[in-house]
Amino acid sequence: MAAVRWRIAAACGLAALALVGLSDQVAARTLGSHDHELYPAVNLLANQPANHTGYAEAAKLIATRQRPNDGLVYGGRDFWLLDTGLAYYTRANPLPRDVFLAQTATERNDLFATECADYAACLTPQPPARLWMVMAGDQAGPYTVDPVTRAKPMPPDKVSALRDTYDVAETIRSPGMTIILLLVR
Repeated sequence: MAAVRWRIAAACGLAALALVGLSDQVAARTLGSHDHELYPAVNLLANQPANHTGYAEAAKLIATRQRPNDGLVYGGRDFWLLDTGLAYYTRANPLPRDVFLAQTATERNDLFATECADYAACLTPQPPARLWMVMAGDQAGPYTVDPVTRAKPMPPDKVSALRDTYDVAETIRSPGMTIILLLVR
């Protein structure tokens, strides 16, 4: 009889544990759950369309629309890990060349890649005719920062190098991201 009580108690305990963790299990399996870097803390993108950072959507958009010799830049290299997220979803179809990349995160043995020290020099002698700029959040423009994302603003010399060389051709909103196509002047 004691063995039966022990099994009933164990089953009840297991059922209670399952109920306590059910909401987290459901959340962990929803669209974008693995793109929510601060889970289970406050979601920074709660007011954004689709409520997640759409690395897969952004990667597909760039991969299907890129042309040979296009370039790629990131609005920032911070905790959003835009480069890592996009690279994950484009393993079979590589992204355009990261024109400001000086050293990859792997080479640095770090989470973040580093960018070249002289942005204008990285665009010479022949800047890519088309440049894809990927930024976290719903950006008002290519050189602004959505305060919701808590992303750092771009360095002024990076902004100058891009403004002096490129014009905005198109702004595309992807869940939790802004993708801007720049054309060389």
